[in-house]
Amino acid sequence: MRNLDEINYLIAATEAELAELNTRRAELQTRVAELQREKAASLQPTAASGINDSRPTVTSQSSQEEKIALFRSLFRGREDVYPRRFESMKTDKKGYQPVCRNEWVSGVCEKPKIRFRLITRFEPLCKIQGVR
Repeated sequence: MRNLDEINYLIAATEAELAELNTRRAELQTRVAELQREKAASLQPTAASGINDSRPTVTSQSSQEEKIALFRSLFRGREDVYPRRFESMKTDKKGYQPVCRNEWVSGVCEKPKIRFRLITRFEPLCKIQGVR
């Protein structure tokens, strides 16, 4: 059992440590607020920062080519994987499936193995990056 002087010393040391932690916490909260202000400033529209957006303005009056070009610039995807339409003569099912240039190259494309599995997240079909 500790005597009263030891307990008082431990209480004072613990309170001093808490005071240091409170000071450090206040410093970190200030830093977080500064970073949040910096983040908000960086997310302001580009016109305010003087940077010109390279995408053309597309309206309902724009041509079909301009609308397609805007859509493709916003939703650009992989060019080595593309959809292929299929129609089953047996079951009369119709739809699309992913195809890549290495679809049946052994050891490169994993499509034959994952063919009938439900893909819920992005999974590359080809093991080797840059092989198309």
